Parts: sequence; C-alpha cells; structure tokens
Amino acid sequence: MYFLSGWPQLLTNCIGYSWKNRLLSHQFLQTFDEHPHLVLFASDYSFYIYNVRTCIQLCSYNRSQESVNHYGETQLVLLSQTNTILAASTTLGYILILTVDLGDGDSSVLVSDMDVRQGRTGKSAPGRQPLVSLRLSDAIHLGSQVTSMCHFKDDLIVATKDGLIRRLRWNGGASQSVIVSEKQNQQQQQNQHQSVDLRQVTFFYDLEHSRATRLAEEGLHCRHLEFSPSLGVFVLLLSNGKAALLATNSATKLDQKLVEGILAENLKYATCMSVNNKYRTVAFGGRGTDVVIFTADDDTGAFAMSNRFRLTPKHHPPGLGLAAGQQTQLLALRWTPDCAVLLGLWDRGHIALWTAGGFLLLSIPAPASPAAGLIDACWCCSGYLMATITERGGLSLYSFVKSGLVDNPCQGNLRHIVQCGPDRVFLSPHHPHTSGAEPAQLYGGSKNWHTACLPALYTAAHWPIRHVSIDEGGRYLAVAGSRGFLHYAIATRKWKLFGNETQERSFTVQGGLVWWGADYICMSDVSLESGRAELRVYPRQSRLDNAQACIHRLAQHVRQPQLVNLLGNQLVLLSANCQLDMFALSESDGQAKLSHVQELSLSSYMLDAGCVLQICLTNLRSEIGGAFPSASGGGGGVSASFDSADLAGRSRHQSGGQQHPESVLVNYSGRLYFFQRDRGGLMPVTAATAAAYEQHQLASSAVIGSPVARPLPFCSPMVIATNVEIVWTPPHRPKTPAQRQRHVTDSIWLNCGSQGMRVWLPLVSSNRESKGYLSKRIMLPFCVEIYPLVVLFEEVLFLSCINEVSQSIGLTLSQGRVSGPSDNISPLALMPFNVIEKTSQIFLNHIVKQLLRKNLGHHALHIAKSSAHLTYFNHCLELLLHEVLEEEATSKEPVPDPLLPRVVAFVQEFPAQYLDTVARCARKTEVSLWPYLFANVGSPKDLFEVSLVNGQLKTAASYLLILENTEKPIVSKQHATLLLDAALDREDWNLARDLIRFLKSIDPAELADTATAAAPAPQTKRHHAGAMRYPSGPLKSGSSSIAGQDAADTFAARR
Repeated sequence: MYFLSGWPQLLTNCIGYSWKNRLLSHQFLQTFDEHPHLVLFASDYSFYIYNVRTCIQLCSYNRSQESVNHYGETQLVLLSQTNTILAASTTLGYILILTVDLGDGDSSVLVSDMDVRQGRTGKSAPGRQPLVSLRLSDAIHLGSQVTSMCHFKDDLIVATKDGLIRRLRWNGGASQSVIVSEKQNQQQQQNQHQSVDLRQVTFFYDLEHSRATRLAEEGLHCRHLEFSPSLGVFVLLLSNGKAALLATNSATKLDQKLVEGILAENLKYATCMSVNNKYRTVAFGGRGTDVVIFTADDDTGAFAMSNRFRLTPKHHPPGLGLAAGQQTQLLALRWTPDCAVLLGLWDRGHIALWTAGGFLLLSIPAPASPAAGLIDACWCCSGYLMATITERGGLSLYSFVKSGLVDNPCQGNLRHIVQCGPDRVFLSPHHPHTSGAEPAQLYGGSKNWHTACLPALYTAAHWPIRHVSIDEGGRYLAVAGSRGFLHYAIATRKWKLFGNETQERSFTVQGGLVWWGADYICMSDVSLESGRAELRVYPRQSRLDNAQACIHRLAQHVRQPQLVNLLGNQLVLLSANCQLDMFALSESDGQAKLSHVQELSLSSYMLDAGCVLQICLTNLRSEIGGAFPSASGGGGGVSASFDSADLAGRSRHQSGGQQHPESVLVNYSGRLYFFQRDRGGLMPVTAATAAAYEQHQLASSAVIGSPVARPLPFCSPMVIATNVEIVWTPPHRPKTPAQRQRHVTDSIWLNCGSQGMRVWLPLVSSNRESKGYLSKRIMLPFCVEIYPLVVLFEEVLFLSCINEVSQSIGLTLSQGRVSGPSDNISPLALMPFNVIEKTSQIFLNHIVKQLLRKNLGHHALHIAKSSAHLTYFNHCLELLLHEVLEEEATSKEPVPDPLLPRVVAFVQEFPAQYLDTVARCARKTEVSLWPYLFANVGSPKDLFEVSLVNGQLKTAASYLLILENTEKPIVSKQHATLLLDAALDREDWNLARDLIRFLKSIDPAELADTATAAAPAPQTKRHHAGAMRYPSGPLKSGSSSIAGQDAADTFAARR
C-alpha cells in the first residue's frame, strides 16, 4: 500500500539551538491542506515554512524575548482550514493569531538555482517561489493553558487545562480572516455560552443499558480532541488516560445542556490518538507497542474496540527496549491524508506503518545516535512525503510510493502492480502472453520496475499525481494530476498530452479514471468553468482534445464525484449524495457514447459517501426463483445461493448486446455490502424460461423506446464481510462454458488487513442437473505473509511489494551535519536505504487446507485438479503438507481432530506427485518432526522401495538421505546399493557418481558394530506408477569418509 523509497532528505539542522543555545521543549509540524507542498515547523520561539517539493525555506518568524516573557513559549499550533490563519497557544494561557500571506501569482521571489520549464513552449526559465510571510495579528487570553485545538466547521475548538472546551469563531474571507478576540466585551459574553465543562457532562458506556455518570476527578481535562465528520462527534482523550465521544444536538452552539458523552470501554493509559474519517475509527496508543482501534456501534452507541495493531518482537529491534523489559510509549499517531495507512512513532524513535485494517507494512528501527531520534512526524504532499523532527531540531523528509489502488481502485489497477510517486509511476504489469512486438522485460516476469516519469511540462503546473489507471491488458497508462490528465504507452514509452493548455486546466479529475478496453479513457471530473460534475470519455488513438471526447454533463442534483469503475461496457459512478448512477458505453463511428441506465440510492445504508472505499460491478447473481436474503448478514459464516447454470441457460436482460451487471459490491468503511438484483417470483432457470424472460425484456424495452432494456431493481443488501480494505472481483468470463472454472470466475477475494485474506468461494457440484441441486458460497479466511496488491485467479498467486532495507555505509554530507554539543554524526548517515521489490505468494494450499478442515474434500479436489497444470503445483502440495505438519507436530496441546491424515489422503489423489511431495517436505522439516510425519505417510523404507519400483530414482535418493538419519548405517548401505544398481541400469551417471560418494562416506567401524548378520534384501511392491523429475545435485552426508571400492569398480565397468 505505502512503501518507503530511498534515503530521507535532510532539510535543516540545529533549529533547536536557535535561541540562547537551549534545547527546545516543544517542536511541531503542521501541513497546509490547501497547499500540500508546504509544511510549517514551529518551535518554542520560531515558525518556519518550507516548500518540501523544492526543499527551500520560504519564511521564518522569530518571536522576540519580550514576546516570550509576556505570552509564554509556543505550545501548540493549528492552521485554519483556509490556511490563512495560524493559531499558536502558549504556556501562559494565550492564543497568538498570526496571519499567513501565501502570496499571489504576481508576488514571488526569484530562486537562481532552480530551473523549471514553463508552459507548453518548453522554454527554460528560472524557478520562482511564492513570497510567504507571517505577521502577528492578535493575542487572546483564555486564563488557562490550552491543551488541544481542532477545527469544527468554520470555528476553532479549544480545550483548556481547567476542564473547559470552548468554541471560538473565525470571521471574514479567505484572505482577511481573523479570530474574534475575547477581549471584546460583547463577543466575550457570547463565547461564555459556547463552552462545555467536562465535569458537568453526563457520560454513558452505551445508549441502551448503562447508567449515566459524571467524571468528577480533580484536575480532569481534555489532553487531545478531534472532530470526526464521518462520526459526527468530538473524540476526546482525557488526562486520566481514558477516551470518550462527545456529541452535541446543536449544529450552531456548543451548549452544556445539549451535549452528552460516550466513554470508551476498557481503555486505560492512552497517551495519543488519531481519527480515521474514512473507516470511521479512532486509533489510540499508550504504553507498550500495541495500537488499539475503537469504533462507535451504530446500534447500541457503544464506543468499543474493534481491532488491535500489534508490533510483535519479531518486528521491533532490541533498541526499542522491550527485550530488556523496559517500558516504551507512543508519542504520535498519524493517518495518511487518504486514511489508508497509520504511522506510529515511539519515544525512542522507532517508526511503524500499518494499513487501516492492521497489516504491518513497515517497521523502521530507531537510529543508533540520539541526535537522529524522531520526536514528531506529519504527512505532506498527499502522502508521498513524511516530514519528521529529530531531538536536535533536524527536519528531514522520507519519500514514499503508494499503490494506485489507494486513490483509484478500478479494475485495471486490481490486475497489475502500479506504484505511484509524486511525479512518476512504477509499473509491473502482469502479461502472461507476451507477443514478439512487446518485450517480456516490460511485464511482470522481470524484477526491474518499468518507470514512467511524467513530463516536466505537466508536473510544473499539476504536481503531484492524484489518480493512476492502467488498462486490463497492461499496455497503457492514464495519469491525472491537479488539472487535466495525460496517457502513456508502455511499449513505446511515449506520453500524450493536451495540445490546448486551456482545455487541460479547465477540469480536475475527481473520483478516478478507468480504461474502457484499450482504446478509451473514462473519467469523472468537475468542470472549473461551470462547477458541474461531468463524465468524459477520450479516445486513446486520437489527439487529446475536447472536440474528440464525449463529455456528458451530469444532472444538477449529482454532487461531487467520489468513485468510478467499469465492468465490460457498464460504467458506475458514486456521487457525494450517496447515489450510484450506471451508464452504458457504446461506440458509433469511432465516437464513444454514454447513456444513463439506472440509479441506486445508498443513503438508507450509508451516511457519508466519503467513507465508500470501493465500488465494483459483478455478474454474480442468486438463483432465479430462489429467495434472496433481504437482511444484512454477518461476516465469516455468510453463505448465499447463486445461479450455477451456464451462460446459455441464464436469463440475460439485454438488447443490442448490452448486458446489465447482476450485482454491486460497495465497501463502506470496511463493511462490504452486496446489492443483488431483485428476481423474486420468477420461475427457476431453464432454457424455456430464460428465453421467455428475454423476450419479455425485449418487449418491455420496445414499449419504452429505449435502446437498452430496462434493468431490474436491486433488493436490500447484505453485509458479507467486515474490516475489508480491497476487493477483487472475477475477471471477464471466457466465451465458452467449457473454458470456465467456476471457483475462479465466481469467487470474490477480500483483503482484510491483520485478519488476512478471505475468499467468498462457490461450492460447485458436478451434479448440477439434479433437481435438488443448490450451489452455495462459503467464506474461507486464511493468513498471508505479504500484503496482496494483485490476485491472479487462474495462476493461484498473490502479487505484492516489500521493502528491502540496507544500512548506510557511513554516508556524510558537507551540509546538514548535526552540530550538537556531543554528536557530530550526520543523521542521514544513520538512516537505512530502502528499495521496493516485487514478491508473490501461492494461495492454493490455503484454500485446500480450509476446505479440508470443513470436510469439503470433494470441492478441494475439484479446485486442485483444475490447477494441476501449473508448473508450481508440486510446490503447492508441499506447502500444504508442510504447514499442517508444523502446526500439529509443534502443538503443545493434543490435537482433537488432526488434519494431517486428511491432507495425506488428499495428496495421495495425485500419485505422480505424492512420493516426491513427501520427500521434499521431510527434507525441509526438522528431524524431530519426522516421527509424526511418517506415522501418517508410512515408513521411509517403504516409500523408498515404492519410488525405486516406480523408477523415481531422484525421489528415492531423497528418501535415502532420510534413511541415513533414521536407520542404522547398514540399512543405508543396502538401500544405497539397490539405488546404485538401478541408476546404472538407467545410465543415470550423475546420480551414480553421487551414490558412490555417499557409499564412501559410510564409516566401516559403524558397519562393523551394526552388521552382526546380513540383512535380507528389501522386498518391494509396486504401489504407484509414473515417473517424476527431481533436481539433480550432490547428496550430502555428515558421516566420515571411507573407501567404497566395490561400488566404484562397478561404476567404472558400466561406463
């Protein structure tokens, strides 16, 4: 999801010594929401504004010693939503109001060392930076020290140490905003009614059964507060370590009589928090390494824990102090601007990144030098950069790349790995059938990334990247920045931009863009000229011009677009008023056309469209005539009926080649809703009823006069899973039913963060003609070691990326060296260098294991046989056997229902792979686990004999090495001699040579001790047929070496 790239950039050092050579007690970072490339750094006495894109300091404001003595040191800072006012609280109970002037198009300062191309002319001109300034406007005395500040609509909410929460108002426009000072008598009286005393607030644990209580602790106050628009409440972190939700019944007043609180259950000693407005959750951190996630229950109103993010000893270094039993504490929690990843910062400088569902992406150890220890961090540049402060005042930037799924979870991005930087895209398209005209190194088989750097003509005005989309074939790329868009051909490495710069600047892409086939680019946008929402379709082969595009202006009631996706020729758009609009795409005379088909209101199930993470159109449907559940269901145990008939037997309500999707998947704050078309009361599917239903639809469309048949409405949804981050729907169905694999084409894959992966799998029966036949679905959960970004259905593979870290080798800088009193080491020299690498993981073994655990071996066998053609199928069986063996053999408690016998019986269904699978598993397993394995699969001597009889000499050689560790030397020699004879008969000289070395390594003293009598020749029985290939290589033995002259003479004679 988010991956660290390269070394951090060091902007400045020693800010902490800028006043009387004293270390600072307060240092803060604040980002500009309207200007993501600007970062504010505040200390006890100074304010600095940096342009992190160019790494230039734009402004500094130093408070005088008189100001510090009168108002106190700076303690907290907060920028207004318009980024034109800075509120800074002080230790003596004041709020300083500073006006931020960000300059306009004419006021700029020349920077001689910058060289940026300007406009479409491509002429090189010196770069210009805005002339930014800070000036003190007012000072407000509150009488008590401020502990926290946050936004609430257009107002400022302030929590003070006397237990009050006050509401102050911002007045004026964006360029001349000032806070109404409390020193004015009239406003002061009004502000007295805009405050809440926490000691007088009534608190509950839920809204149903708990009793009302009040918190009367002495000195109780709010340590930190935030307002959550998606929850509609204030989130409070109290001074006693507890947390609460504070709800008000008035949108205009903060009245003591109109507020009530909900206390968090079983939360103690929290020290920091952060609100996720997309997932409607709150993260709390305290002592230790765990982060707990709380959410509000919509039914009972309780504020309870829903997840726990863990940093296990495997992921944290000894420097964190846990190994020695020392206590550590979280300093800060920061969600990315898109709410996809949580940053955790500990008091010893350790950093960890989790996804919103709790999967640990990255764990950065604390630097060895205290001078490089981090004390605060914030996200900037839309999440591409992380700004940090060190204990010595150093300001540095960490560069990140993020998956294209974060901002644009469309179908193409779900099929290929696409990573975005602020001005470039890293591609690894999966393309199993590469033609000669398209080099294989461009696609997923290469470890190298295909890097597409955006032209400077575009990034100069529209930096950074906001949306990326790749077509399902993995050949073309479309990218949108702050204005307009451009597209790229991977094979030719060429970009295509708008020829008319005015057209490029006239709209901004919102909601995303998606490819229709490989010839058209569809997007939802907002026109900056009219302010209306639009849908646009541009042809790839023509020049980028509005005259060549299909521009569909949406209805007036359709508000800001949120998400867009596509299935076949059906386009779906989610707008801010929680409405789904479906459109049909068609082509006529080389021109794309859009026609509105249907709309679906989600307002009854979802409160905020901004919390919708993903929408997908699918062709999955319930049985015609079957009862579809109308109530929302639970998570892991959900099962639902679906139509298992072939495409020829389905009722397709279509006309003119248009086919409407059968269902819609909506991921709302991690809850996956499944909307199914309402087919209640229809007859069961047969060839006759399907044809009659299609004629009925055609007749209905002829009466209406629409070119597209009238679609059926959707029934009430059900929730099929929770804590969902990404959803993968099936690819397009093959043309013929014989080519289809229903477990592949009709399954839905879910990435559920720390809960692993889940697959909503159809249980397909071979007896589909039976009258009582009913296919069902089952939710199978399993854990994975990587964070999947791509699911390859037919290849049974997950594709992902990981961070590979290499430590610096003493890099130093001429500038930026720490000049503290005791440390002259460059912080950058202590930071690791990060590289992003591609990785993969097989998931077939997980599906089979879960099905066998649920006694669904028939379905597991059907799925495995459909994947037996894969070159790594043997490895899948080996992983299955190895995982179950490790789980059960290392269990401290007796296993009541062991799974290993069922797994062994399952692997025996593949006789060509069985013997080799057992041998590979045994050789990669600890010797202490062998008794449990061979108690289920049989004696290794018997398996050796069967391999020898079947002609699987390489497999028999593997069992020979096992016998060397389990049997006496005399037994190993006898079996090695038998294998040598067979190798000589087969003229396998490499194996014969290895066996001779093996025989020579047997100690004759051990043979003399054990060989008191000649052992009878092993009796062999032919149990299995078929030959197996085994990688050749030298056999290894730990015994001492002796002569094996007889075997050597025999080998020489045969040669």
